[in-house]
Amino acid sequence: IPSLLRHVESYYISAQLATSALLTVHFQDLELVVEALSTPSANDPINYQRLEHIGDTVLKFLTVTYLFASHQNWHEGYLSEAKDVIVANNWLAQAAIQSKVDRYILSTPFAARKWTPAYIKSSPGSKPLLKRLLSTKVLADVVEALIGAAYVDGGLQRAAECVQVVLPELNH
Repeated sequence: IPSLLRHVESYYISAQLATSALLTVHFQDLELVVEALSTPSANDPINYQRLEHIGDTVLKFLTVTYLFASHQNWHEGYLSEAKDVIVANNWLAQAAIQSKVDRYILSTPFAARKWTPAYIKSSPGSKPLLKRLLSTKVLADVVEALIGAAYVDGGLQRAAECVQVVLPELNH
């Protein structure tokens, strides 16, 4: 039962993100959101690495397009430098925190004997839950994976909508 509930929990958490912070993205395939939120450290059958790869490329394309259109007087060096800042892990990690995406990341490995539902804070007499720490790289990778999931789910337009939510400073 715990493994089945873990699976349901992953979809529930992903649905919560898709219907709150990412509501305007209009994800159709919730499985892509589950994949984008699942870190390799969770040891689930799927993780964000595949979607992060395409999301990284799509983010760079959308960023370059935005910078080219909005800064027509800048030469290549300025455009390239601005792109590098926007797609840097530090910038994307901050975007994950500001858009509250970090709260939904699935990073805890499944252990059937120690498993408790995410919505149970703690049982009487147990230690309080520790605040989890996620690396800048993981936060950035999840942002890229969500952009990749949006791209796979609905093409470049949906990916641009996702970028608009997590990086509102880019007006696509």
